[in-house]
Amino acid sequence: REMIGYTNNIKDNDEYTYNHSVNVAVYSLFIGSLLDLNKEELRELCQAALLHDLGKSNIPNEILNKKGKLTKEEFELVKKHPLDGYKLSKEMPFLSEKVRYGILCHHEREDGSGYPYGIKGEEINLYAKIIAIGDVYDALTSERVYKEKSTPFEAIEEFYNMGFEKFDTNILNLFLKNIVQLYVNSKVELSNGRVGKIKFIHPNKITQPVVKIDGDYLKLWEDNYLKIEEIVG
Repeated sequence: REMIGYTNNIKDNDEYTYNHSVNVAVYSLFIGSLLDLNKEELRELCQAALLHDLGKSNIPNEILNKKGKLTKEEFELVKKHPLDGYKLSKEMPFLSEKVRYGILCHHEREDGSGYPYGIKGEEINLYAKIIAIGDVYDALTSERVYKEKSTPFEAIEEFYNMGFEKFDTNILNLFLKNIVQLYVNSKVELSNGRVGKIKFIHPNKITQPVVKIDGDYLKLWEDNYLKIEEIVG
């Protein structure tokens, strides 16, 4: 009951942040189930994921939804939201300290390049490691006022570009190899305008699946100029 009240507060403040928080919770639970977390751990993980952006309630909507690039001062304000969320979570006695640290550390990175503290590796709470991946994946695959959404396959390429060393490599690989399998049999449009269905995703070539078009099977990994432009159904 208490969780509903706090998540409704997030919704009242910013609709996107609310939807994003729900999506991140779903992705986090997906990862948690792949890691065989127990029921109590999954419950706590869900709490941390739903509340991971709680601190954004202190950020004006004109900054959260700004179309252009944030100024240095605006970005510094945004970077305070994990710590602000942690402080707000202290007002919720039903949350464990592990949940609070999941909220606090979801922008920390394995290589120490994150914030607010620049901690790395095993210093980072497991829930935060999981939420970090769900957070970035949903941000990439969601449309915002300042950017178009990426396909899941483009999002994976973005993870490659960012560098796997920023995330827990084992958890990230497990997530990406499993999340793409959900798109088998999805209808897609290719960059040449042709439409087909994903029929197979090779575990070592997850951004370049096999697409069936008019009885032909195209192995996208054999043509680097062809890519999935859009998932259409």
